[in-house]
Amino acid sequence: MKTVEVDELAVINGDIIANEVVVKGTVKGNIYAKTLVKLCQNCTVYGKIFYGDLVIEKSAVLSGSSEKLAPGVVDKIFKKTKAFTTPAPAKPAAKQ
Repeated sequence: MKTVEVDELAVINGDIIANEVVVKGTVKGNIYAKTLVKLCQNCTVYGKIFYGDLVIEKSAVLSGSSEKLAPGVVDKIFKKTKAFTTPAPAKPAAKQ
């Protein structure tokens, strides 16, 4: 999962973990983004944002906190989730 975009009419109840997160709607949960979190105009986030880089446009609302993560900390968070693990290549079917 590289980029998660929350549409203008969307309401997400839960955490988001991705390389990049763009919020246009509402998020009720924490956001963990390895590279970028962008809060667009008129969006609302209720929770904590952990990010590599953060952009907040005019009229975006953050009801919570934000914290820039050091690269080592970001890697630890992403290793704990399967969202960034590369699936093992499929094995060929056994010949019968």
